[in-house]
Amino acid sequence: MEENNAQPKEPSEDQIEEMAKETEAQEQATEPAAEVATGPGPSSAPVSKPTGEPASEPASEPASEPAGTAPEAAPMFGISEDIKTKNAVPFQPTKEYPITMGNLVKVEFEDKLIENGDREGMTVPTLRFVFEDKTKERVLMHTEWDIQSDHKDYAREITWFGERIAHIFGAFAEIPKGGIGGATKTLKEYYQAIAKAFNEGVDGTPIYEDVDVWIKAVYEMAAAKKPIHLPKFGNFLEKVKLNADKKPRVTTLFINNNKEALESLAIAGGSAEMQDNDDANADWLKKE
Repeated sequence: MEENNAQPKEPSEDQIEEMAKETEAQEQATEPAAEVATGPGPSSAPVSKPTGEPASEPASEPASEPAGTAPEAAPMFGISEDIKTKNAVPFQPTKEYPITMGNLVKVEFEDKLIENGDREGMTVPTLRFVFEDKTKERVLMHTEWDIQSDHKDYAREITWFGERIAHIFGAFAEIPKGGIGGATKTLKEYYQAIAKAFNEGVDGTPIYEDVDVWIKAVYEMAAAKKPIHLPKFGNFLEKVKLNADKKPRVTTLFINNNKEALESLAIAGGSAEMQDNDDANADWLKKE
């Protein structure tokens, strides 16, 4: 006796549609009767109350946008599980990597509250310069605090301050004709004028935007536990330029080994994780 190998026929589209209607009708017949909705969704249906109490009114809906009007963009609020934290750590100058290639990324004026010391509770003007190395993971923040007019060495300190700012500015652009902040009357106005000069330049854009510089940062030899910082006097910044071999090379910066420390046990960490500048530092390392 031969086996019947004929395959069953697939249902036609009309049969599939008919079966779907029958299934839907059966499901509706088994569901409990729903309350009459007064809006487009479940939240619009009146809530059942015990006998004698009126049903609550559904919340009114906002007026619809006129035709052709784009809805206003929602605020960028919220913290998702995909957000990654950035572990910004200080620069770490070493004998192997004594000078760091990086960028000035921010110059800002701020009225800062003094939280301790003889002037606790006072608000003073400050200037903050934020540098990043080329990995964008190591950060150096340099803050210029206020200079008190009654300081015994006020004239000297304000002169040294001007020299530091001129040195930083000069790594990116020439000092404009007429100088910076010469017409200001207070230290706050002076600091604000300096920040504006850095951030607006002559064409409204920061003078430091997309400019690579060599950054010399050191530890204090006598106080190695302090964070690293820019030296009090130049040279500590130099605009990166290419030599004849098209390689960046440090030409003007050097470390005074008698006064400036390149390494400290106070800051934990392994390798410097900085730009590999062996070629750039080769000549520099021969300097005393």
